[in-house]
Amino acid sequence: MSVVFTATSLAIALAVSGVPAIMAMGLCLKKEEEIEALETCFVDSAILNQTLQEHGFKVEEKDGEFIVITNAGSIRFFRKEENGAFYALPFDLKEPDELGNYADEIEEEYLLNVQKSNYQLLKEQLKNRQDMQLESEAIMEDDSILLTIQL
Repeated sequence: MSVVFTATSLAIALAVSGVPAIMAMGLCLKKEEEIEALETCFVDSAILNQTLQEHGFKVEEKDGEFIVITNAGSIRFFRKEENGAFYALPFDLKEPDELGNYADEIEEEYLLNVQKSNYQLLKEQLKNRQDMQLESEAIMEDDSILLTIQL
């Protein structure tokens, strides 16, 4: 018997993740009023930090928070609850539209890193199992990963 797992494609993940909140950042940044923090889909601090570093941002980490400093402005990522999702709070705005684009790029890269991390973890766990074996794997047109596992 085989079981098929599919690592969710980026397109699907974006549709259900919280992208509307981050994409709304661009709209929010255009207002002259006080900016509110927006909840993100970021829950893994290690993957968030990795994503920010890979994107080439200057990142300051302090007490579980991340401050991203760009030429367009800065974003503070913080949690309201210990294990909850991170919130994004833009500040020191210079180029609001560009900062909104950065936020969208961060979210897209974060979701790819989550997919990669889950894929690697699953493959590693399969190596240690005697009752399951990876039969095949394929990358689909939508960038999802299809794993067939022999039971």
